[in-house]
Amino acid sequence: MRPWILVFAPTLLLSLSATVTMAAADPKVGKQLHDQRCAACHVKQMGGDGSEMYTRPEHRIKNLDALRQRVAFCVSQTNTAWFPEEQENVVAYLNLQYYKFK
Repeated sequence: MRPWILVFAPTLLLSLSATVTMAAADPKVGKQLHDQRCAACHVKQMGGDGSEMYTRPEHRIKNLDALRQRVAFCVSQTNTAWFPEEQENVVAYLNLQYYKFK
């Protein structure tokens, strides 16, 4: 076996699984979950409709992995009992609506 395969195989598998997961995600369901669990907190923090959380110039989310990590962090901080598929739905919604990562 070639040694480079051992180095790059985990990264490739992670990328492929994230792509498959995102392809299966439903942004419409993600919007519903977001509106139920996320919006009120973001309104409290940012004012208005809370969307400035995503559109402010200094936002920290620079790629899809960072978006997934942020959603997971918020889920853990708010004790939201979402399954991974639900989190991925929210990621899909936020990406479609605000971030437009490929």
